[in-house]
Amino acid sequence: MISEFGGTKLSANQVAWDDGAVVMTLPRPGEERALADGEKRSAAGEANCSDGYSCLYEHANWDGRRLQFFTCRYENLSDYGFQDQTSSWHNNQNTKASVVENFLALGIYEPLWTAQPKTASSQVADAQNEKADRLLVC
Repeated sequence: MISEFGGTKLSANQVAWDDGAVVMTLPRPGEERALADGEKRSAAGEANCSDGYSCLYEHANWDGRRLQFFTCRYENLSDYGFQDQTSSWHNNQNTKASVVENFLALGIYEPLWTAQPKTASSQVADAQNEKADRLLVC
């Protein structure tokens, strides 16, 4: 899956774009949670986004693929194969992050939620689940 979206392979389960400004980590076979090489396993039900990043997760409880962003800018989640895939998030930055949904594909964006600094949600609301299309970090 990773190869079809480009990027630079960092390890067997991790790829980066823009010199590490965007990093995707996949769970290893038999694991539910994405962990980078050398990353300590966090307690079940505990977010694991690196300090300074804003992370989106494929499944509830911060499981599945983890897509993390560092740079202050709009990100199209489709660029990373993550459009309509977010079920939980962790904003471990000192600034807010806003998540939006494309509205009727007319270039109009519907706000889904704003993640305040140093906050997390183990499960987005049912009406927002798997609808994120873009992220504005900062």
